[in-house]
Order: sequence, then structure tokens, then C-alpha cells
Amino acid sequence: MNLDNLHHIDPRRYSARINTALDWLRAQDFSILAAGRYDIDSGMRAERFSLTTRPRDEIAPEVHRDHIDIQYLISGIEGIACRLDDGAIKPSEAYDPSRDVAFYPKTLDGESLLHLHAGDFAILYPGEIHRPGCGTGNIVDKIVIKIRFDTL
Repeated sequence: MNLDNLHHIDPRRYSARINTALDWLRAQDFSILAAGRYDIDSGMRAERFSLTTRPRDEIAPEVHRDHIDIQYLISGIEGIACRLDDGAIKPSEAYDPSRDVAFYPKTLDGESLLHLHAGDFAILYPGEIHRPGCGTGNIVDKIVIKIRFDTL
């Protein structure tokens, strides 16, 4: 899990693939970029959407096996609860390879909470359980970039 700000990053901290995603974000004019899916290349895609944050215990934690998530906040304030998947907790729903996701019980101990503000992004790797969208009912505008892990 990494937490950083798009406007103050040191590109040396990241792989070429992650820098490609961050360059794509920096090149966007969010005042005209519509909600929807954008294919950046054959192993990377972005989706822009808005959501209303909810209390952490209302959101099912999730994990991916094949994709890295870069969760970038355009506007608003969002919490993302995170925990390493150490194998001690069993998913509440079986892994779905077509969506690259497994969900965990909503009662999950040992999470850390990342607080994102406009311009911040979190990088979540396969095996890092996360539940984005935590908060108190505020609206956030964000982009999630998915990078196939095998393209790093």
C-alpha cells in the first residue's frame, strides 16, 4: 500500500508501468473527462465515477489477485481501510476470476485507514485487502486505474 499525492510525487519511487498510469492521470482535464471506462493500453484501464462514502462496517472488503489498483481522488475526502491478506481470514465470497475479486466479511480486524484528499492516490497491490469509499456520506469523484500485475 502506498499513499502519495499526484502533484508532489517523485517518479523514481515507482515502476515504469505505474508512472505510465500517473502520467495518464496528470494529462487529463477532469473538467471535461466524462464518467466511464478508458483503456490506457492492453494491460491498463481507468474508470472515472462518483460515489457517496459510507461507514466502514457497511462496505465489504475486497482483494485482487491479478491487478494493482491506483485509486485517485479528484475531489472530496475518502477513507480506504486496508489490511494484508495473511491467510488468517477466509473470504465470505469465493474468488471470481472474471472480475478478479474476492470479498471478505464486513467485520474485519487489523485494518489501517488511509485518508485521501483531492490529488491523493493509493496504490493497492494483489493480496492487500481494501475497502474504499469509507466516510460519512460525502460525495467523492475519483478514478480507479487497474494495471494487470503480469505487465509490470
